[in-house]
Amino acid sequence: MNMNNNTNNDFPELIPIFPLKGVVMFPDTYLPLNIFEPRYLEMINKAISSKSRLIGMIQPNNSNHNNFCDVGCAGKIVKFEETTDKRYLITLKGLSRFELISEKTNRKNFKEAQVKWNRYREDLQKKDIKENKVLMAGHLLNYHNAFIKMQDLIREGKIGETRNIRAHRFALGAIRSHESVIYDLAVHDVSMILAIMQELPVGISAHSIHHNSNIGPDAISIKLSFKKGATALINCDWMCPYKEHKFSVIGSEGSLIFDDTQEWSKKLQYNPSTIKSDNSINILPVEKIAPPSP
Repeated sequence: MNMNNNTNNDFPELIPIFPLKGVVMFPDTYLPLNIFEPRYLEMINKAISSKSRLIGMIQPNNSNHNNFCDVGCAGKIVKFEETTDKRYLITLKGLSRFELISEKTNRKNFKEAQVKWNRYREDLQKKDIKENKVLMAGHLLNYHNAFIKMQDLIREGKIGETRNIRAHRFALGAIRSHESVIYDLAVHDVSMILAIMQELPVGISAHSIHHNSNIGPDAISIKLSFKKGATALINCDWMCPYKEHKFSVIGSEGSLIFDDTQEWSKKLQYNPSTIKSDNSINILPVEKIAPPSP
């Protein structure tokens, strides 16, 4: 199947469908999803192993006649990450709308449907290059329950005034041939930092290291400075011999640490220890904060 042609004639007639109430995808847009239910984990495994990598997003129908609405949108899995707690963080790129013909009975836990594509051939036609386009990265971690909880605690004043943010994202591979460590790893930390600070930085500096990649750096350190004196430090490296995905926000009254390599109950921690104005250190026990279940 050629997914690059401007036609949907070759798309499969039978596709897995993901009914998600209130979530609508359109052609030529990107949709980040956090997959955790076993049946949908099975669906993603099936889609990834297929040539098309397609999933049909569709709205449930509340009527008594059909389970789903008549029209949905198919998206291709363009980004995939498995977390330490066995969730999948994926990004779909919307390709084409489809017409639902019938739901198919199978032995799988997820739903499949027979669909038609002919009515929506224009979805894959090239658009005029003069049209304004908005490109979006799949900032999946912004929707992680631990990060959402972290933001809530900061807004409630749990750590006082935000002074410094530290983001460490290290692993041994996988080295990409089509993008640098900036766009594969650091972009997520930049998005999370901006979500915390709610403002753009006034100063940026960076140092990078090139080893294997011909496109961009394999390791990078970035410093962001903000108007009221707060700073953020990002360190990303896909040639590191150990794995670390840690995002820490240090405030005047303590720190919050989001460690995505830990099990669910330990992903978010509050450290009330602080350094006083006389440089004395007030060390207090660390408190584990279990994020809401996904």
